Amino acid sequence: MLKHWLGTAVVGIVAAFVIWGMFYSQRVFNDEDSSKDANLESGAIFSQTGVNLATSSPALKPTATLIPPIKTFTSSPTPAKTNAPVPVPTQSPTPSPTPASLLTPIPTSTPMSASLPTPTPTPIPTPSSTPSPIPEPTPESGNVVINEIAWMGTKADTNDEWMELHNTGGQTIDLAGWTIAATDGTPTITLSGSISPYGFYLLERSVDNLSISDITADKTYTGALENGGEQLELRDLSSNLRDSVNASSGWFAGDNATKSSMERVNPSQSGSEAANWQTNNGLIRNGLDKTSNPINGTPRQPNS
Repeated sequence: MLKHWLGTAVVGIVAAFVIWGMFYSQRVFNDEDSSKDANLESGAIFSQTGVNLATSSPALKPTATLIPPIKTFTSSPTPAKTNAPVPVPTQSPTPSPTPASLLTPIPTSTPMSASLPTPTPTPIPTPSSTPSPIPEPTPESGNVVINEIAWMGTKADTNDEWMELHNTGGQTIDLAGWTIAATDGTPTITLSGSISPYGFYLLERSVDNLSISDITADKTYTGALENGGEQLELRDLSSNLRDSVNASSGWFAGDNATKSSMERVNPSQSGSEAANWQTNNGLIRNGLDKTSNPINGTPRQPNS
């Protein structure tokens, strides 16, 4: 910016001198012309009279007027206008591309077969010699359960064993094709007929149907119950386990001396729980044996 102003000032000063020189030269030329005219005029008078009339003094030889030399000002060339350098915005250096060797390699997809662990074959367990216990079914509303067992027989005959089923629901259930059997194979009984809502179904072991002389059985069968205990299973027509009494280690209740039956306490609870069974109390009874002795049990009626 300072150079710009200095250049402008120099140009102004040079221009002023040039203008002054032109004016001064013009004035000198004008004075010179006037002097020449006067000298010519004086010479003419002097030549006629021999006296310089213009000055009333003796004629003098005209003296040449010295004209000072005209100083010629040579205009120096106008310096080129120098503009201040325009600052160029500094650009951030373009980052050079990262060498390929420094780039993080993109992992190549691994075949699925290589990434998955090799499955370890699960060893097949060797079946144990002891069979797993069959889960006990839970009695439901409308289910048929084993309700009473006279595993000891009657006073008249120890072979006059009998059992009773109970319908806990409000609908008649067809028992055709159902079975009740001991897991040791004896007895095995195939049922027939039906059981009424909240009713009872009586099974008697007797050739002459005289286990209970005054009550007709719904089904007679053969095969004795062991006095040491049995596991009995009740299955429907599709062989689904509907109820079970697992007394294989000994009967839960009943009395062989008094020939009192084993009665179920709550038909909605498991038949394999010892606490869910009781011995007939001898007060609430029903039926007679073949010699007309009272049955210490409740065939075809609620338990004591």
